Amino acid sequence: MRVKCVFGLAKTPVARDRGSDKPQPRGGCHPLPRSIFTRKQRYRYTGVFLGSCLSFWAIAPAQAQPWLTPSVAPEPQLTAQATGVCPAQLPAQIGAIANRPGLQRSRWGILVQRLDTGETLFAQEAQRFFIPASNTKLLTTAAVLERLGANFQIRTSVYQVPSQTGMIARVVGRGDPSLTEVQLQQLAQQLRQRGITRLDRLIVDDHYFKGELINSTWEWSDTQTDYGAPANSLILNQNAVGERAVANPTQYFLQRFQRILNTTQITVAGTAIAPTPSVTPEPELAAVLSQPLSTLLIETNQNSNNLYAEALLRSLGTVTNPNEDSLASGIAAIETTLSRLGVDPQSIDLADGSGLSRHNQVTPEALVQTLRGMARSPNATVFRNSLAIAGVRGTLQNRFRDTPVQDRLQGKTGALSGVAALSGYLDPPNYPPLAFSILLNHFDQPVRTVRPAIDEIVLLLGRLRQCE
Repeated sequence: MRVKCVFGLAKTPVARDRGSDKPQPRGGCHPLPRSIFTRKQRYRYTGVFLGSCLSFWAIAPAQAQPWLTPSVAPEPQLTAQATGVCPAQLPAQIGAIANRPGLQRSRWGILVQRLDTGETLFAQEAQRFFIPASNTKLLTTAAVLERLGANFQIRTSVYQVPSQTGMIARVVGRGDPSLTEVQLQQLAQQLRQRGITRLDRLIVDDHYFKGELINSTWEWSDTQTDYGAPANSLILNQNAVGERAVANPTQYFLQRFQRILNTTQITVAGTAIAPTPSVTPEPELAAVLSQPLSTLLIETNQNSNNLYAEALLRSLGTVTNPNEDSLASGIAAIETTLSRLGVDPQSIDLADGSGLSRHNQVTPEALVQTLRGMARSPNATVFRNSLAIAGVRGTLQNRFRDTPVQDRLQGKTGALSGVAALSGYLDPPNYPPLAFSILLNHFDQPVRTVRPAIDEIVLLLGRLRQCE
């Protein structure tokens, strides 16, 4: 292979970045481009530069080459060194990563603290607001878990409406984000076991949650996708068909349940959507329960499920303030609940529970305070088990593989255009456990090109050691 490598001005080849189809730069030599030189020039340059390349690779391991510094960050696997790092070295080494060309105009918010004592090892704009993306879910799930408890379940019921003209059934949903057609079949079977073969009217009641289905601060394009599906009281199949959100989730629920009842030999003569919630007690004919909250949180945090987060936030709001807007009540409950964990409520300004809104404003300090507060909570194990694990599961499954951080980091990722985030717990092998938050805003590159810089900071933290 003809190669070109100018000593001191080395070009870079391309390598496939894990999880990305786009090539990423890596230092070294690369094939000589045919389009630039004539055949005679290529042969001449090949001979001249081949020796330089061999010399380059011979000395490269022995000394650093500052002219090889990439515009953003090298792949983190290449930077995971075995040597330890003293806490006093963090400012210079993190600064070198954060201030590389391509990132200098971006905003970094970073806070690293010892989990046990709260000692701050590094802070950069830790008390200023940043858009947190899906790191918002840490606040939502922590508050929901603390307020509702790990065993909380969501009930979907079918009630009999008193009538002199026939059998009328009312389905009342309470925002179970995990409800699928499997549970609808269970409801139908329970009705059939009661000897019901005909419903003169099937009514669906979608009034448990109060307020608008669509968050007004979400971008319109997001609301058309499965990850921006509406969070109503009667959720079915995560309110999505393929990668598209269901436009009318109440009607969708009604149509699907009617079809399932018909296949269960229960005739449905008429259907309706309840204009108002029922105010009189009605006998329950059938019911299904969601998995406990401890299980729902795993889907919420590990897979960063927006609908789960939004539904749980509204559940929190409805339980704490049933007569007011569920979204607003849920956000207020987050602030109240987290303040009891030691989180400054002034450091949180939320517009949703999932992080899809760009109106969310959170400080790195608030996220670390939440992590440390939950570590002291009786719900600590449940909360920590809901997080992704580096190189093992969830949204961190394909990051930090074959590095010292693998299986030592439990955290929450976050990404929007111009926003990248990672917060969580890290257990360095030679240093006490850490709680950290890294928020990066205002960059004009794809998230995949800046994410390695965040990962390199985490790998740096994984090398911490005690120093005199």
